[in-house]
Amino acid sequence: MTAEPESLRELRLALTLGDRIAVETVLDDAVVLVADRGRDSSPVRGRAAVGRALLAELGGLPGRVVLGAHDVNGETGIVARADGRVVAVLLAELRNDGVAAVWLVTSPAKLSRWW
Repeated sequence: MTAEPESLRELRLALTLGDRIAVETVLDDAVVLVADRGRDSSPVRGRAAVGRALLAELGGLPGRVVLGAHDVNGETGIVARADGRVVAVLLAELRNDGVAAVWLVTSPAKLSRWW
């Protein structure tokens, strides 16, 4: 795995703390979130909306969630585990020292290879 980029580390730590302001600080103004929950969903746009959505998505996962940096499709991403099982995978596009786009997968069918 490559070194964890600073803005991704800041996002991971802010999400771990559940700190909405810290999450929003690392997000680009025009950030876009695409969440794959296994059903249709529309992209979420904008710093405040994406910050709220990320915290809601991760806060709604079962069990005590632990976030860690992990290799995801050849890039450093964030993997959320609960009770030793992967419950979410996050990959971010980083631009200008901020997070420009986020892809979050919580669909159990798509996470099956991580278990």
